[in-house]
This record gives sequence, structure tokens and C-alpha cells, in this order.
Amino acid sequence: MKEINSQNCIVVFLDVLGYRDWVKNAESGDYFYNAFKEALENIEKIKGQFVLAQQDFQCIDITIWSDALIFIVDLDQAYQEKSAVVGRFFYFLAFLIIEFLAKTGYFLRGGISYGDFLQKKILGEDNRFIFSKAFISAVELERKAHNPRILMDRKFVEFGRSQKLFDQVIDSTIREDIYKQHCFDYYFYLEYLHNPARPYPEVQLRRIKDQLVRKFPEIAKMNKEDVENKYRYFFHYHNTHVYSLFEPQFREEDFSDLKMGKADVIRPLIQLGMVEEDESFAFKRDIRPNIPQIMARFGQEKFNGQAVRLAEIIKTRIEESNKKIEECSIAI
Repeated sequence: MKEINSQNCIVVFLDVLGYRDWVKNAESGDYFYNAFKEALENIEKIKGQFVLAQQDFQCIDITIWSDALIFIVDLDQAYQEKSAVVGRFFYFLAFLIIEFLAKTGYFLRGGISYGDFLQKKILGEDNRFIFSKAFISAVELERKAHNPRILMDRKFVEFGRSQKLFDQVIDSTIREDIYKQHCFDYYFYLEYLHNPARPYPEVQLRRIKDQLVRKFPEIAKMNKEDVENKYRYFFHYHNTHVYSLFEPQFREEDFSDLKMGKADVIRPLIQLGMVEEDESFAFKRDIRPNIPQIMARFGQEKFNGQAVRLAEIIKTRIEESNKKIEECSIAI
């Protein structure tokens, strides 16, 4: 146990939704013990992936008590710039939540706060005295969350932005949900890793889907509207990211195939209203590759005689996207 006395701590309190009912009906605690153990061991494996200095983890204190996980990040002890440490911590926190959900099908709900934290040993190494308004705030946020979400203290969000604790990537992990509450968007980790050559996000999304699709019929039999609504809240969150992750869009090899520059392909398609006018250049989902329209609007020469091939590529990318969405999304 680390002794901490700091006014500059991120405090995270998480617990497992449905743990009480599971304990009442389970014969042993091995299932959750192994799930927590595996998720935390996997964190060790990803330290190198995020170029995490060992010193970064020296400022993080992790406590597991029953189904509760408590993380204290003492930014006064940060080895790197504070914004870098916050970023690394959010990445590994997201990884932990996703791994646990994919392994068990159980949601983690919680709160994230910021401020003072005093922790001292008392009556031996294994006992601790804690005094912290930030800890109380994180616990209260967890109770307020109700749905499977991780609420973020509004003061922490405002302070973090004003003090530049968040870089652009981390700031994008703070979302307002359908109830206009600041939440930690842990699925951002999957979007960060998304790459056609890297199947990890798809694998995790399918694992999570399979877990929840197996569990939901039993939940429905309970005839408890409140519990069903918690699942439906998460299904909406999950599906929103699935659609975002698998937007149909060009790959770099498509431009090589067409023997054309990206701008020469994209610009006419934006004018046709077939492609989103943003950095993603994703195809609009309601379009259908229309060769006569492309050729009539810009002429075959506009695409170096490749209008037919262009339409084939667009059709292929849309079909690939629809297949992945079908495999990973959850019917509500």
C-alpha cells in the first residue's frame, strides 16, 4: 500500500453491476476473481504497447475490495508531463473495462473525480486510513450513474481542460450521453486501435456482443424494466460506436488501384454528395454506386477511365462495412 498525501489526484471508483445477485446464486467466487486477475494481468502486457514508462505506474495506486476497483493517480508523483500521464492512465482504464466486459458480460459502473487524497498506513501494512473529498465524490457519482456508465465530475472536466491536462485525443473520450451527463467514453480505445489490418476492435466487439446476447434473454425473463433499460442503454452506446468504427471508406490501396491521387477521387465525390466532407471521407450510407451518374457528372476522363472500377470499389467497401456492423452490433 502506498502512502499518499496530495491535493492533485485523479480518483476512480468502479463496481460491478449485478454482483450482489451473482453472489447470491454462485457457489464460489472463482469466476470474478479470475476475470479481475486476467484483466489486470493483461494491463501488464500493454504497458509496452503504450510506451508506458514504469515510473508512470508508480504514481498509480490500485485497490480491489470485493467487486469495487479504486484507482488513485497522484499527479504530484508523475514522471512525465501530467497530460501524458492522464492520457496513459485513461488508455489502460479503458482497456481494463473492455477486457472485463468481454470476459464476463458484466458492466462496470463508476465515477471519476479529482482533488485531495490522504492515505496512510494504520495498524500494520495491510490497513489504511483514507480522508478524501475526491473519493467521496467518485463514490457518489457511481451511485448517481444508475446506468452502466462512468460519470466524470464536471469540475474535473472543466479543470482538466483549463489546465491542459487533456490533449485532443483524451478530450474526445469525455462524452455527453443521452442524459447530458459527462461520461468516460471507454470505447474510444477501440477507435484508437481501429485499423483494417488489426482485428482487435472487431474481436472485442464480437466477444462483448456474444456475452450480452446470451445473457439478455435471462434478463428479459426477470420482467424487471429497470434492469432491461440498463442493458438497452448500453446496447445504444455499443451500437453507436460500431457504426462509427465501421463507416464505409476508402483504403489507401484503392487510390493505387485507381492510379489516381486521393484528392482527384474525393473532390468529385464530395460534389456528388456521395462522401462526407470531413477528414474521414466516409461514404454516405444511403448512396448506391451509380456509374451513369458518375460518368455523366464528371465524364469518364475525370476518373482516368476508371469510373467503372471506382463504382466497384465503393460497392465493395459498403458491403464490407455492412457485414462488420451486422457481426458486431446488438439488436435492440
